[in-house]
Order: sequence, then C-alpha cells, then structure tokens
Amino acid sequence: MRSFDDSDALDALNRLFPYKSVKHVKRLDAGLSNINFYAELGNEPCLLKAFNRSLPETALAIQNKLATQGVTQSVICIDKIERLAVLEYLIALDIPPVLDTELLEVLVKVHHFSSQCNIVLDLAAEVSKASKQLDAMEIGGYLTHKLKQFPADIRYCHNDLVRENILKTSSGVYLIDFEYAGQNDVFFDLAALCCSFELSSSQSVQMLADYFRLQHVQLPSYAVSKLSVYIGIYLVVSIAWYESRKVSQGYDVLYKQFMIWCQQYDLALPRKA
Repeated sequence: MRSFDDSDALDALNRLFPYKSVKHVKRLDAGLSNINFYAELGNEPCLLKAFNRSLPETALAIQNKLATQGVTQSVICIDKIERLAVLEYLIALDIPPVLDTELLEVLVKVHHFSSQCNIVLDLAAEVSKASKQLDAMEIGGYLTHKLKQFPADIRYCHNDLVRENILKTSSGVYLIDFEYAGQNDVFFDLAALCCSFELSSSQSVQMLADYFRLQHVQLPSYAVSKLSVYIGIYLVVSIAWYESRKVSQGYDVLYKQFMIWCQQYDLALPRKA
C-alpha cells in the first residue's frame, strides 16, 4: 500500500488544476485496491484515485468512452508518473443497489462495447494460481477441466462487479471502478452478480434469462450449467484475492457461498485463512 494522505491529495490536485480552487479534500473509506479522495474543484465534486499499482491507462480510456453511454463516470485527467486519476464524482442515493433490468441493461452496454482490446484474461491460469494458493488443487483441476466444455462468450467485461461498484443515483444505475476491466467471458461478470447479490439457484436462472432477453438472444442451452461453473471460478479467484491482500471485508460471505458450492459438487472445501 502506497503512502498517500490528504495533504498529498491536495498538493496533487493543486498541481493538476492550477487555475481552480481545491476545497474539502477528504479520504474516503471506499476502495480496497486504491486510495480514494473526495474533493471539490471550484464548485464541482471530483474523485481522486491514487493507484497502489500501475496506472490502468487502457481501462481508464475505455471508461471515458463508456461514460458517454451513461454507464460510468467520466475521467477528467490522469497523471501517469504519479499514478493518479481524477474522475467525476457520482452521488449515490441512500438505497442499496438491486439486481434488476436497469442494472442488466447497463451491463449489456459494457459487454457490447467494442474495446479493440485483443488480450483476453486467462481464466484457466487464474484458477490454477488461486487454487494453488488456497491449497485447493482438486477444485482447481475440476474447474479448469469444466472450462474446456463450454463455448466461449468473450466480451469487454467489468471483472469486479461487487455491490460497492454498483451505484444507484438520481440519474440511474452506474458501474464504477473499471481498473480490472478487459476482455473476458461474460459469464464471469454474471457469476459475480450472483455472488454479490447472493442469488438463489432460481434467481440466478431468471437473471440469465433476463440478460439474454435484453439482447434479443435465446438463452443458450449450456447457460445454466456454465453459470454454475463460473460461480465456482469467481469464488476461487475472489477468495484468493482477498486472502493475498489480507482483506477481511467480504471474505466470510464469499467463503460461506463457496462451502455451499463445494458441497453441491462433492468437492473438498479448502482451508479457511
């Protein structure tokens, strides 16, 4: 974790916007991968993100294009050297997000965005790495074997659809935090929604039906089985991510879901950190 406080944020914003007054700089609790600050440039609220790792330039550029479609907030500027990004600040309503048609319509827009990015996330490699970390090689072998049995549905994906990255605003539903976005199988995003909203089996099937209906496409015959496998993939990869960063927030909820998923396939549950 990099060292970056309110004073650093104020200095950075004054340097990036020398002709605007910078006020009310305050670190936010939100965000596990980066350090986030609220600030006002003149009278306009903004979000400053200080990235702990490399600046995701491609994802931020694509995010700016998605912002024109009402999917996310716009990127105001970036600082490549200091690994900073200043974004439009979205004001969320004081109500939790729900998995409804409006949210699925936004996700469909993301999945149908032509990113011209040819690098596809290697899920088999991610599963292998995560299962080794969790000492769950049996599960990893099962998932990588199952991955080969389904057709690929590769699109531009968000790749981090936790509830915290879904905002309900007065202008509609927005997705935020696109730094992990890239080419992937859409079922990874769909599995993330199932886990984030703790959907039952019947609710997951209905979500699938609604997702494909919005695209005027018939539900694929393999969709339900594939989603179940991708839920396992999402859980393995996510639990390993939380564990490697020693983040407890959200870990227990995912592990509980993983217990149920492993029992469903008669697989030995990995150790708990």
